[in-house]
Amino acid sequence: MTVDRRTYIGGADAAAIVGVGLWGSPYSTWLRKVSPAEENNPTERMQWGLLLEQPVAKEWARRESVKGLRKATFRRHPSIPYIGGHPDFYGTHPVDGDILIETKLSYRAGEWDAGDGVDAIPLQYYLQVQHYLLVTGLDVGYLVVLIRGNELRSWRIPADPEIAEQLVAAYAEFWDRVQSGEAPEPDGHEATTEALRNRYPRADEAEIVADLATASLVESLLEARAAVKQESEREALIANRIKAQMGEASKLLAPAAVISWRNNKDSEKTDWQSVAKAYRWLLDELERVEPGVAGSLAASVAGVKALDGAGQHVRDLGLDAIESIHTNTIPGARVFRVTAKSEGQG
Repeated sequence: MTVDRRTYIGGADAAAIVGVGLWGSPYSTWLRKVSPAEENNPTERMQWGLLLEQPVAKEWARRESVKGLRKATFRRHPSIPYIGGHPDFYGTHPVDGDILIETKLSYRAGEWDAGDGVDAIPLQYYLQVQHYLLVTGLDVGYLVVLIRGNELRSWRIPADPEIAEQLVAAYAEFWDRVQSGEAPEPDGHEATTEALRNRYPRADEAEIVADLATASLVESLLEARAAVKQESEREALIANRIKAQMGEASKLLAPAAVISWRNNKDSEKTDWQSVAKAYRWLLDELERVEPGVAGSLAASVAGVKALDGAGQHVRDLGLDAIESIHTNTIPGARVFRVTAKSEGQG
């Protein structure tokens, strides 16, 4: 049974509501709750996640001697109905007893390089597991991650009563806004930008006068843009000085970063409009030297070449030759890339 996500706060909403979401913000999450339900078409990545969560969980359970692995069902909090969740799996751990298991696929190993403790877990996923522990009342959850398709790692996450209390308080304030229709204050998250674009897709011809608060925001915007421009110019100045030092070298090794300044692969660009004009001229020439023939051979370059009676310049000119005449090689742009070294990396 599918439960309307507008009727509850789910695990994927947790980080967004408290302002640390990777893909969502308080504003974007609020808009999804108050807007008419839309068909949720999973992305390619989401589909693979769904397909692989079962084998990932089964292999981890085998390694950890977890028994009774079973798919979880939707649950609501026993006393707060607007808090719900759908963990991936339940099982019985040889040490922790009944546990919940959340599986993930990751293609960015750097997300998980901080160590084996919970500090290595992005807040997005850590809070998601804490949310499910809050909903289910279980004491321990495990986050199981398949990294780049060939490395299986897991983290034990005990329920944290202090975090649960903070989540409940944040949820209560957020849900009051859902019920009243009062939007949270927009932030600078990309998800908020997209949500505003979706909420107000078209402009009318109205003009409004800024009140004092909005006028102050406009002044702040101008100041922010001036600061960005100044920083952009400073960045360009520093980059150009580094380029001058590099000259024709393709790579610069520094303690803090590796800088590459390489050419992309050359590409070819064909002026198809000129090709079409030249081919039309060819057909017109054929019609002139062999009346009534060119039309029937318009689609056959081989036939055009084989015609007797046409001038050498006409007979020898085929579509491939015309295309090559109007195709130019575009040298690959030299791209400046900076790769900062992580702490402790040599």
